[in-house]
Amino acid sequence: MGRRILYIANGITGPGGLERVLSVRTRLLAEEYGDEIHIMTLNERGAEPFYDFHPGIRVHHVAMEGSSLARLAAWVRGIRKTVRTVNPDVVDVCDDGFKGFWIPLLLSGRRPVIYERHVSRMIQTEGNAPSVFMKMEFAAMRFLGGRFARFVVPASGNRAEWNMRNVEVIPNPLPFYPSVPSSGKEKRVIAVGKISPQKNYGALLEAWKRVHGKFPDWRLDLFGAERDGGRLRTAIRAAGLEESFVLHPPTREIMAAYLGASICAMSSKYEGFGMMMVEAMACGVPCVAFDCPCGPADIISHEEDGLLVEKNNIPGLANALERLMGDEVLRGALAAKAREHVRRYAAETVAEQWNRLYGRVLEEGKGGRP
Repeated sequence: MGRRILYIANGITGPGGLERVLSVRTRLLAEEYGDEIHIMTLNERGAEPFYDFHPGIRVHHVAMEGSSLARLAAWVRGIRKTVRTVNPDVVDVCDDGFKGFWIPLLLSGRRPVIYERHVSRMIQTEGNAPSVFMKMEFAAMRFLGGRFARFVVPASGNRAEWNMRNVEVIPNPLPFYPSVPSSGKEKRVIAVGKISPQKNYGALLEAWKRVHGKFPDWRLDLFGAERDGGRLRTAIRAAGLEESFVLHPPTREIMAAYLGASICAMSSKYEGFGMMMVEAMACGVPCVAFDCPCGPADIISHEEDGLLVEKNNIPGLANALERLMGDEVLRGALAAKAREHVRRYAAETVAEQWNRLYGRVLEEGKGGRP
């Protein structure tokens, strides 16, 4: 008989990385380890998940309406009610916001509470120097973060952001590993992720402007929800690149999109992990990426299975793209190594890491306070 695990998340209906990670991991925990999985979500009653979750997972919806204070009170009540109803062996917090850090203080009893953070701290500063207020918030996060049984991050760069003894690194799992990889012959570059300041697609567009004149028969396809008020689309139109720098909404068939590409490009200012990179590598698509915090240097071995470029170095990004676009042999060599190296993120391997972690914290009996 498995464990009863309650995940506390903001939602599971979006097309983001957290939702995909939860869908893959919880399915394996349910199928391979017999765990009873519960997920608490906010304001998602009646909405369908974007990804395919295991049918046996039980979802508990909490409605949050009204003023900020009213929403906060509803959230606290919802957490306490859900925990009483489920009576979980382990609580796993998947809320990257500040409020998630307070959950151990809201719960009674000695059940272990784990926090998993899927974003860099830079999401709050957009890569800029933190203000005095932000430094105070970070200090509070470290203090509260130390009260969890474990504080799990997906990459070694994330570990460096948190000066706490309870930090562990468990990477995100691969959602797929196709038996037949990309041919590497399509004149197509792919990028995947919401259009937001973090993803820095303006830099990718600037690099594409430099590349397009030399490789006019190549196309870049970007899949992601537009969260920038249409600014990137306007910039593409102003550059006259609508035919070669093409925006697409998120798709459930993203594996097919990777398999139809030959290069993957990532221009982020920072990452939490970088699911796009491991997904592309699994499909035999080598990546060109800014060496930003956190994730790319963990995932890509420069000149072996992909290319890393100095953060925000637009000419460097353009040159790296040109190298791969102009050299099919190099693309093939990097792609083969990428397929080989990315196996370390196999879903079964990552699920076993979580299985062992849940087992350890239950044995320790620390009630979420290491």
